[in-house]
Amino acid sequence: MAADFVTTKALAERGDAAAQIELATMYAKGEGVSRNLNQATYWLQQAADQGDANGQWTLGQAYSGGYGVPKDHRKALEFYRKAASQEASQQGTNRFNYKLAVLYATGRESFTQDYNKALEWVEKANKSGDSQAYYNLGGFYKYGLDVDRDDKRALELYRKAALEGHELAQVELGKMYMYGSDNIPQNYAKAAEWYQKAAEQGNIKAQYELGEIYNYGRGNVPRNYIKAAKWYQKAADQGHDLAQYELGSMYAYGKDGIPKNYTKALELYRKSTEKGYFQAPYSLGYMYANGSGSFPQNYTESVKWYQISAEKGYAVSQHELGNMYAKGLGVRQNYTEAAKWYQKAADQGYSTSQFALGLMYAKGQGFRQDNNKALELYQKAANEGLPDDKYELAVLYDKGGDGVPQNYTKAAEWYQKAADSRHSRAQYNLAVLYEKGLGVRQSKVNAKEFFGQACDSGSQLGCDEYRRLNQK
Repeated sequence: MAADFVTTKALAERGDAAAQIELATMYAKGEGVSRNLNQATYWLQQAADQGDANGQWTLGQAYSGGYGVPKDHRKALEFYRKAASQEASQQGTNRFNYKLAVLYATGRESFTQDYNKALEWVEKANKSGDSQAYYNLGGFYKYGLDVDRDDKRALELYRKAALEGHELAQVELGKMYMYGSDNIPQNYAKAAEWYQKAAEQGNIKAQYELGEIYNYGRGNVPRNYIKAAKWYQKAADQGHDLAQYELGSMYAYGKDGIPKNYTKALELYRKSTEKGYFQAPYSLGYMYANGSGSFPQNYTESVKWYQISAEKGYAVSQHELGNMYAKGLGVRQNYTEAAKWYQKAADQGYSTSQFALGLMYAKGQGFRQDNNKALELYQKAANEGLPDDKYELAVLYDKGGDGVPQNYTKAAEWYQKAADSRHSRAQYNLAVLYEKGLGVRQSKVNAKEFFGQACDSGSQLGCDEYRRLNQK
């Protein structure tokens, strides 16, 4: 026999409850002695009889599973209750009350699922002043951990914890109200209320989310850029990459109450980049590419930052890096390198890069000239992309060139698709085709209609042409 076993057994025989539990463990696992579940439960019983809560709980588990004793759910529950009561009275802690709550909530160990019983035991656990029990049990219902998901019960439990100042429960309440569910109506005001409670305790996620709500004016919470900047700053100071980025953007573009400050914008974008946020180096690249006022344009710096973002897989940066190589800005002009980056963005479905690749095929830049491939890419961009892409393909058919034969019928078709999305230039050009009868049956009525639509979409030329036709 191992020396540890002999020593532990001697202590157990002298009535040391901790040693009795340790000896039971040795018998149960066969450590230093042959495995013997009957002896294990015997020593657990000795510890339990002395009022040791750990011994009582472990003996309850033995009865629950039938380890060394006949399986007996009633006896298991009896010892679980004793353990919970003993622990609370002697130690002021709540582990076993909480464990009983979990057993009733989940139906583990042959317990009948009973939310009311679970609530009863978690409230007993909470009497020790630890709201963690409410929070933990709330997670079972929120995420469906061995129970059916139930947002209402999760909300009830999180609220109990949150009202006692539990920071993470306050965050969970904020999330539940912000996103809503089938059973919890979306309510941004309540989300902001709970996020603020957590944010005031220094919770970085709550500070960021509160900044988002105020920055974008979510739901029934009006925009407030000053409050947004305040909470972004607190999260940014703790190293939150998205908060650093959003606050940087506020300084880069200026907002009501937040004047432009390129120095601060650069500093925050750099910090966000160091944290690994992929859009931050894109914004740095954009700032250097465009310059503004006292902030000098610097294409070399722009390429450096676009490259960092592009290598992280951000399609917009990949496209902009392609532009820099195609135009020779900040780097030596290199159509092959431009095509490489356009292709990476195009492979992600970025329609502007698909169109740019089409132009390169049409002009033989970086590829053998291939008008069929160019047209294929134009159409792919137009089919998958924004109204601008549809408009650009329509212009190519309208004017002819860059690998696209002039075709007024096709031009009218694509202008119509862009016009359906209130694209003012497409509406205007479609009106011109109708007035001249190019690709469509000539119709002054349709021409006037589309000039009018262009006017309604903000085109002064459309307004002028509508007035001209309206006077005839």
